[in-house]
Amino acid sequence: MKKTFHFFIIFVVLALPGYLLAAGDVPAQRVRLLDHGINMNNLMDIGNKFNSFVPEDLAKLKHMGIANVRVPVNIGNLLPGFKTPTLKELSTEKDVETALNTLDRRMEEFNKAGFPVTLSLFMPDQFKKLEVEGSKVLLLKAIDVLSARYAKKYDPEHLFFDINEPRYEPADWNNIAPLFVAAIRKNAPEHTIIILPAKFETRNMPELKPLKDQNIIYAMHIYWPSEFTLQGQPGMSKVNPELHFPSEKLTEEKLEASMKAGIDWAEKNKVPLIMQEFGCSNSAEPKSRLAWIKAVRRLAEKYKIPWAYWSFTGKQFGLKPKVGDAYDPVLMEALGK
Repeated sequence: MKKTFHFFIIFVVLALPGYLLAAGDVPAQRVRLLDHGINMNNLMDIGNKFNSFVPEDLAKLKHMGIANVRVPVNIGNLLPGFKTPTLKELSTEKDVETALNTLDRRMEEFNKAGFPVTLSLFMPDQFKKLEVEGSKVLLLKAIDVLSARYAKKYDPEHLFFDINEPRYEPADWNNIAPLFVAAIRKNAPEHTIIILPAKFETRNMPELKPLKDQNIIYAMHIYWPSEFTLQGQPGMSKVNPELHFPSEKLTEEKLEASMKAGIDWAEKNKVPLIMQEFGCSNSAEPKSRLAWIKAVRRLAEKYKIPWAYWSFTGKQFGLKPKVGDAYDPVLMEALGK
């Protein structure tokens, strides 16, 4: 028997842009379930010191106005033989069992608290070394494990599936995406699936081919400009306290233009669109960081694009940057009701 929530939210669907309403088999109110969300990163990373999530956090998030969660699930949490962010060795069958038992408990907690969940398949760094065909086989195997475990237990109003930032060239991803959807459909014929463009880049949106399956929501991640939002991240830009937003170089108009690449594509193809990630490192100049987050949220709401913030925990992006109960007051101001 499918799980149902212990309480319900009644949505009033206003007159929305055509790309949101012309959603094939996706009801507009289901798209809106994904608004005001947060990414529960580190939730599956066993032993991660930043994974300080406790059930009481769900009440705090709900009070802030957060209404849904996206849970990254690394392939190493589903299949043995892969690295995950916190395992020193390749994952074992025991690691997979532990991770899935953890996810089972969290899913129950989210369900009882009334939070729809997106289970997001994350590809490990090992995939960079694999040929397309080899990675495709593993990708499809992993999503089969994930969807088979949860699709019968949680109904389509409360569970969504996606793959995070597909590490493929656009042409390859256009061939693999339908196979990814088909693998989920074997276990979840009615659940809504979320599809990103190749390499998650919004500028790659024009090369993404809409799928024949109509029960799809398309997504974009917004981190423009990366030299500002990803300061201090490994392999990304160095910390630059002189970089400000808005400024002559980094304007809200340019930010809007970067988002419009996805918005215009969705409107042209008459498909629903969400922004399932946006965030800015706390290495950025504080006032500029707050201004950028507020600007992205304001633009998303201007175009009626449901949004989710990256991330709940983590020392640079986290609403809860340190172990303990303290929430970042800047993010609480930017993301609250």
